[in-house]
Amino acid sequence: MPVEKGITGSTHHSIAVMQPWEFNEHLDTAKSFQGFACYRDLGPTRSLDAAFALYRQQNSNKTASGFFNNWSTSGHWVDRVLKFDLESDRIRLEGIQGEARIEHERRLEEVRSVAEAIALARLQTSLRSALLVRDTISSLQDECKVDNRCVMDEAQASRLLLLVSIQSKDAATIEATLKLADEALGIQLLQDKLTQQ
Repeated sequence: MPVEKGITGSTHHSIAVMQPWEFNEHLDTAKSFQGFACYRDLGPTRSLDAAFALYRQQNSNKTASGFFNNWSTSGHWVDRVLKFDLESDRIRLEGIQGEARIEHERRLEEVRSVAEAIALARLQTSLRSALLVRDTISSLQDECKVDNRCVMDEAQASRLLLLVSIQSKDAATIEATLKLADEALGIQLLQDKLTQQ
C-alpha cells in the first residue's frame, strides 16, 4: 500500500496523493522548487521579494528576480501556498483543540477530586454528628434513670435538641435525632402515667 507523507512529516497508509506544496515534476525544477520552498516557508506574511532575498542567501548563483517571478507564475505558487497555509492552520487548530481537550479533562478531574473531598468531609462530619448525638442520648438516658424510670426533664430535652441543631446541618440526622428525643420523652410520659396509676 502506498505511503503518504503529511505536512508534519508523519506517515500514514493511503493512496499516494501529491500535496500542492510538495515538489511537482510537472511544475517545478530543482531550482524553482528551492525558490518555492523559500516562499512557502516564510509563512502567511510572505512576499516574493523576501523569498527571493532568502533564496539568494541560500544559493551562491545569481538568479535574476525575473526568473523568480516567472517561476512563481508558472509554478502557481500563490495557489499552492494557500493550500499549504490552510493545511498548516488545520493541523495547528487540531493541536490547539487537543491541548484544550486535555486541559478540560485535567480541570474536570480537579473538580471531581475536590467534589469527592468535600463529599467525604461532609459525610465524616455527618457521621461524627450522628455519633455525638447517639452518645449524648445514651449519656442523658444513663444520667436520667432513677429506679429504672427515665426522668428526662424539659431542660435536658432542650439541651439535646440544641446539640443536634448545632452539630448537624444534615436534615436526615436532625430528623432522626428529633425522633429519638420524642421517643425518649414519650417513654418518660408513659412511665409517669404508669407510676401514677
